[in-house]
Amino acid sequence: MQNILPPYQPLARYVVEPMKDDDIWYSAVSEFDKKNYKRAAMQTLRYINPELLEGQLLNDRVEIQKSHGDVVIKIEIDEHRLKAEVDALGIDEKSNKIAILRKAAELNFSYVEYIQYSYEKNTFCMRYEEELSRMHPFKIYSVLTEMVFCTDYYKQLFIKEYGAKELEASQKQELEPELKSRVIKEIKQIVTKEYNKYKRYVEQNLHSNFRWDIALITLYKLANMPYIQSRIKANLSSKIRMLNNNDIDFEKRTQDAHEYIVSLQKMDEQEISESIYFQEYFVAYRSTPSRNMIVQEKLDEDKAVVEKYVAQKSYTALSYFLYGRFLRMMYEYNFNKAQHEKIEDALAEATKCNEIQDSSEILSNLFYDMYEDEWYDDVHVQSKKTEKNPFRYLKYLRYLING
Repeated sequence: MQNILPPYQPLARYVVEPMKDDDIWYSAVSEFDKKNYKRAAMQTLRYINPELLEGQLLNDRVEIQKSHGDVVIKIEIDEHRLKAEVDALGIDEKSNKIAILRKAAELNFSYVEYIQYSYEKNTFCMRYEEELSRMHPFKIYSVLTEMVFCTDYYKQLFIKEYGAKELEASQKQELEPELKSRVIKEIKQIVTKEYNKYKRYVEQNLHSNFRWDIALITLYKLANMPYIQSRIKANLSSKIRMLNNNDIDFEKRTQDAHEYIVSLQKMDEQEISESIYFQEYFVAYRSTPSRNMIVQEKLDEDKAVVEKYVAQKSYTALSYFLYGRFLRMMYEYNFNKAQHEKIEDALAEATKCNEIQDSSEILSNLFYDMYEDEWYDDVHVQSKKTEKNPFRYLKYLRYLING
C-alpha cells in the first residue's frame, strides 16, 4: 500500500534546554518527607534547572535571578518561606490601565491556580509566596511552570491589545533572515497544505477517527520546533493537552484541534514571525520525567497496541500510531542530542518510503530498540533485553506479513 504519512523534515535539529536529573527529583521528595523543607526546595530548583543554584550555599539566604525569554524570574528562599516573582511588563500613560487591571482580575479568579497578577508602581507583576512546609516539590514545580506558561501566553496579548511595555532588553536570539523565511514557509506548509491534504485523504479513504492522528501529528510537529515561542508555543501546549485528554469527548477535542489549526492557517507571516526566535529557558516545557524506567513504562503500555496492529497487518494504523508516539516522546522527554536525532532520522526515513509496510518496519525497529534498552547504550544503562524485536530484520517482517 502507498505511503500516506505526512512528511517529516525539521529545519533545526536540536536545541539545549535545561536537562532534568530525576535522581535529584526523588532526593527533593525524600527531603520534604523528612521535613528538611529548605533542602527540599533547593533540590527542586536544582532539578528544574541546574544553573539556578550555581554559587549558592544551603546556609545562605538564596536569591536567584534567571531569564526566561524577555523576562527575569526572581526567587528568594530563606529558612521558612519561598517567594517567586516576575516584573512582567511596564505600564505608562499610553497603556490601557483599566483593561489591564480587569484582565488581571479575570486571570486571578478564573485561570491561574497558584500565582497572582498585581499592579505595583507602574509595573505589571506575577507573584507567589508560601511557607516552605507547604511547598512540596511538585507544588514548587507547578508554581514556576505556571509562571513560565503565563509569561509566554499572555505577554504579547497585554502588549498588543492593552499597550503594556517591555521592561527588560530583548533576550531573543533572532534567526537569520533566510532561515526565518524558510521556517515561516515550513509552518504554513504544515498547517495548510499538508494538514488539508492528509486530513482529506483519511476522511475519504480511511476511518474518520484518523482525523485525530492527523491533528495530533500536526500539533506535535509544530510544538517540537525549537524556534516557536511566545503565545503560539503556549497555545500548542494547551491544545495538545486537550487533544490527549480522554475525559473530553473524542469529537469535541478533535474539532477543537482542527479549529485551532485553521486559525494558524489564517495567520499572516508577520503574526507568525513575532513568535519565531530562540530564547533562554528558565525551565523546559518538557514536564514529564525522562528517567529511563519511566520511558520503559510507556513503552510497555504501547507494546500491546503495536503487537495488535502487527497481528492484524494494519500497517497504516501502526505507522500513524508510532509516528504520533515518537513525536510525543520528543515533546515530553528531555532526550539527549543523540537520542533526539535518532528519532528524527527514523521519522524522516519512514515518511519518505514509497510503501507503508516499509514505513511501519522502520518505526517498529526504533520502537523495539527503545523497548530492549538498546536506545540507552550511549547513557550507560544496563540492557534488560527480555524480548527480541520481531522487526529487527526484513525477513521477520515478511514472515509476519505472509503468515
